[in-house]
Amino acid sequence: MFRKRIDFGSRLEVQNHEGNTALHLAAAEGYSEIVSKLIDAGSTFEVKNHEGNIALQLAAAEGYIEIVSKLIDAGSTFEEKNHEGNTALHLTAAGGYSEIVSKLIVAGSKLNVQNHEGNTALHLAAAGGYSEMVSKLFYFGSRLEVQNHEGNTALHLASAGGYSEMVSKLFYFGSRLEVQNHEGNTVLYLASAGGYSEMVRGLIDAGFTFEVKNHEGNTALHLAAAGGYSDIVCKLIDAGSTFVVKNHEGNTALHLATAGSYSGIVSKLIAVGSTFEVKNHEGNTALHLAAAGGYSEMVSNLIDAGCVLEVKNYERNTALHLAAAEGYIENVRKLIAAGSKLEVKNDEGNTALHLAATGGYSEIVSKLIAAESKLEEKNDEGNTALHLAAAGGYSDMVSKLIAAGSKSFKHATPVCGR
Repeated sequence: MFRKRIDFGSRLEVQNHEGNTALHLAAAEGYSEIVSKLIDAGSTFEVKNHEGNIALQLAAAEGYIEIVSKLIDAGSTFEEKNHEGNTALHLTAAGGYSEIVSKLIVAGSKLNVQNHEGNTALHLAAAGGYSEMVSKLFYFGSRLEVQNHEGNTALHLASAGGYSEMVSKLFYFGSRLEVQNHEGNTVLYLASAGGYSEMVRGLIDAGFTFEVKNHEGNTALHLAAAGGYSDIVCKLIDAGSTFVVKNHEGNTALHLATAGSYSGIVSKLIAVGSTFEVKNHEGNTALHLAAAGGYSEMVSNLIDAGCVLEVKNYERNTALHLAAAEGYIENVRKLIAAGSKLEVKNDEGNTALHLAATGGYSEIVSKLIAAESKLEEKNDEGNTALHLAAAGGYSDMVSKLIAAGSKSFKHATPVCGR
């Protein structure tokens, strides 16, 4: 029946709305017998669908070795690129089809062709974690140091994926550990950022340096601390990583661990001697970040470690200012109990009471009143906490401040001359 329809003039090269011919569809679905019939009937191999794929690419992407073999034997080209720049070899490598990779290599497929993202088949095999295929591609001549458009080699991609065995293999083959991608990250940095502890240990044991900075100024210790990977932080510290290095925002590893609320890492960094009075480019210490982030346990740890409470950032805010401004009552309690001064003013003349009143944080206002914060203190615009509570429409807070002894607005302008 099928053969008869062809004899009666069916057009083999008619494309549907996705640009697929009958050969595309048969190849993509794995119908080997139909592919043979279409080849015998004279179907053209090189017709591309709307994604730029020929039938061979679709069969390769789906792992149909028998169809790939038939198409190659019948004369299909295997170097055609689709609209993403992928050849059949790229698609096969990305899918993990090792047997088809072998077939395409033996047929003469070019190993180091890059797609529109700059990836070779080796990049895609490494990114997919296909260790056997990586070995095969290397032995047949894939180049290890080719970088894609993000500057990543196959080794970078294996590291980012957490494929420790593959990283070891590529290193053994001769991949260079110190190559940086376009963000300045080395293999160690990607392993640290990904939380791959055993890979980090192996890279350190291989003698890899860990003080090189990426383009944001981060070392491996910064990235591990920012990701909350305590085990990696310990490994890097034991290997001699420096605590006081700042990134381009002025943050040390301690700043980043604090900002991420990783209390265990903060404790470890303090225990080994990390300086907690270092300021970042906004003037914030670790205590500022813990107070502003609402990290109560961390505030306690930093206070117990001896953090100076009255250090001001570049807006002249102390940790108490930030805790009050963000509404973190527990941090306010801890800082007051530790001896934070209530009347310190920031660069707008605001005390912690002003900021709590502005934010409508009634419970914090009550705590500051109980701690004897001065109710009549004015900021640089002449406002007391009562002014700010009234301006914000916080009726209960206004009542609370009046009851505590705040005086009503003074020097009000008479209305209609009365």
